[in-house]
Amino acid sequence: MIDQQPGHPHDPFAHRRGEPRTFIALWVALLLASIAITLGGVGMLGLLATDVYRPAARRLLVIIMVACVVLWPMLRLSQTPPRRPARAFLVDALAILVPLQAIVWPQSLPWMAAWPVEVSACIALWFVGCALVVAGGLAWFFAGERPVCPPWAMMTLFVAVALAGVIACAVRPAAELDGDPQRSLDVWMMASPVTGVWEVTEDRGWSGDAARVSAGHWWAVGAVFLLAAGAWGACLVRRGRRGGA
Repeated sequence: MIDQQPGHPHDPFAHRRGEPRTFIALWVALLLASIAITLGGVGMLGLLATDVYRPAARRLLVIIMVACVVLWPMLRLSQTPPRRPARAFLVDALAILVPLQAIVWPQSLPWMAAWPVEVSACIALWFVGCALVVAGGLAWFFAGERPVCPPWAMMTLFVAVALAGVIACAVRPAAELDGDPQRSLDVWMMASPVTGVWEVTEDRGWSGDAARVSAGHWWAVGAVFLLAAGAWGACLVRRGRRGGA
């Protein structure tokens, strides 16, 4: 057995010394890998028509959302808690959202997905709201002196949130399956971050546009921001009970 060298105590925060640079590098690498997986094949085959590109762009956004609501909390819940949770996870959210804008907004260009600007705006705000919910949930979990539950239980909650839309669509009434093919909103799909991205970018050629957002989509975005405000409010309350840090 090798004795620990004096003067070199264990540093539980060593893995965070490079933050947020390390996290930003990992996130950008994930974005590039996602682009290569979903869009690389389209370019290699020379199939650059908008109708071919658009489904690949939708898959790209879904993959990014899964990374945002599942992989991000999985990484942070497996690490030593940050000294200042609120600030740490707000920085994380900023690192996620800034490069993401360079992917979302260009999808309105005619040589890309050709989605209306309103659709890109809705997607961008949907990502912002969902990222703030995740950041608030992580900050709340780490805000107290003691965790309210094991990390695996908190991770299960994040996975459940990600799958909520899929579950809702699976159990919805049979009558909904034969609904109006020209409906402007599938409420069941907006039940979770991942399926919400798919719903907002749904092909609605009957409307004259590649995709279209309705008032219901904006209400859903507003609900996500209210949920984010609730998560951050709960974080502040829990931090106040601890006496601040």
